[in-house]
Amino acid sequence: MNQTEKIHVYVVDDEPIGADDISDLIRDQFQEAWNVEVHTAYSAASVLKQTETQPCDILLSDIKMPGMTGLELASKMRERFPKLIIIFLTGFDDFSYAYEAYRQHAFHYLLKTEGDDVILDAVKKCLNTIRERRWLISRISDAETRYATILPDYRKQLLTQALHAGEGELEDESPYVPGYINLLMARFEKNDIPQTQKLVVLTAVQEIIAEDNPQILWSDHFLMEDGPLWLISTESENADVNHLFHLVRSIRKRIEDQLGLSLFFVISQKPVRYKGLSRLFRELQSMLRREILEGEAGAAIQHDNAASVPKDDHYWELKRYLELCRKDIEQKDAYLFRIHLQPLFDQITQYPETLVSEEIQSLLHGYVLHYITQNNLQNELSAIRAAHPHQNMQYYEAIADLIARETEKEKGNAVRSIADYVCRYIEEHISEDISMQALSDASGYSTGYLARVFKQQEGVSIHDYITDKRISLAKAMLMGSNMRVYEIAARCGYENTAYFIKVFKLQTGQTPQDFKQNQPS
Repeated sequence: MNQTEKIHVYVVDDEPIGADDISDLIRDQFQEAWNVEVHTAYSAASVLKQTETQPCDILLSDIKMPGMTGLELASKMRERFPKLIIIFLTGFDDFSYAYEAYRQHAFHYLLKTEGDDVILDAVKKCLNTIRERRWLISRISDAETRYATILPDYRKQLLTQALHAGEGELEDESPYVPGYINLLMARFEKNDIPQTQKLVVLTAVQEIIAEDNPQILWSDHFLMEDGPLWLISTESENADVNHLFHLVRSIRKRIEDQLGLSLFFVISQKPVRYKGLSRLFRELQSMLRREILEGEAGAAIQHDNAASVPKDDHYWELKRYLELCRKDIEQKDAYLFRIHLQPLFDQITQYPETLVSEEIQSLLHGYVLHYITQNNLQNELSAIRAAHPHQNMQYYEAIADLIARETEKEKGNAVRSIADYVCRYIEEHISEDISMQALSDASGYSTGYLARVFKQQEGVSIHDYITDKRISLAKAMLMGSNMRVYEIAARCGYENTAYFIKVFKLQTGQTPQDFKQNQPS
């Protein structure tokens, strides 16, 4: 919730003294502590004029006024501010007024003779309603923003899973990966291409394809071990693959002319849905690995009889272990990574020259490089390569050790980060009711876990930390301002002034008044 957003309260009464008194009462109680701005008017017409340029959250209006009654004003203001909260304040204890106030959906109907406390209590309830409403709206807005932010990353995870899934592993389509998907794969003619140039090619090709086809639902790209891979999604399964083929030929020529890089491209003949990505990906991989691409442009559309990938039980079992290794690296689980490596290296050791072993080595190393790049561990990888120049079991054991070390380091940083977040939250919400549940909702961690982590890092409980911060703030305000004790209590998060005085005395040995008087002038 945005606590810096003001809450605008309008007080209207044709008796200026009454309007001014109520306005001052509300200002004194709520202006600073609740970030309230009070506007005073002496007629309904004045309120309508002021709210042409200023918002109105709460309308506190007399009912019987000359020119336009409070009931008529409420009706017009509702048209302008549908969520307006209305309090009718009148000296007329008449059922007809109360009934009409009810019809106007008034929050309260109060008699002026009921006293200041009743008015303040009604206004406070209205303010709480607005705060809760704004909190809910901000949460919804934050959720929508987070969803839009994380959707591309989440879709990329789903695509990675789909590309490497075994036969039948994906049982359902995903609503997060909509449309019909064409694949475009490429392989560089030379192997020693700098990573930066590969990334330039990867992003440039995607941008050109997206600009050429505004009907694309979404597109994504991966730098695989074999080379670049692009995924292009459209609503129709009848995508013009021939147009894409000619576009790719043009792109290839531009890359060769401007960057001096030669690539071979393969384009899927027909698009697939999410569940079909794994099969299509393997077929295009096979085509790039086993066939000579025809045509001087170095681009081809997938053949109907593309070489198939072996589908025996042993192959799919190896693919399952490969996928487990990918998840282990992603989840930074060094222990399981070592376990799932073993059957893969049994295959590589027994059949080192087979295509299956080549595929395992290629994909496994791609997972490792992704982890290294994502976590900025290039220097650590260089040291491992120097000690283990071949990608053998010892090499991957060293990678597992690296993952274990980094995971332990991250755990320590995460604990420190959580404690820092709690401290910042307390500083920013010091004037509010800071409960353990509020901290849990804001941080996403359970109350028990927050309490343990905070005590471990700060050496005090969260409750004692909040109390210390509030009393320190109270001391500073007592020494540096002329605020009244009840105002300071509210600013420090204490609604009950008597309780604030009690806590202050327990912490300092003095009442707030004694503390202020004992300060050197």
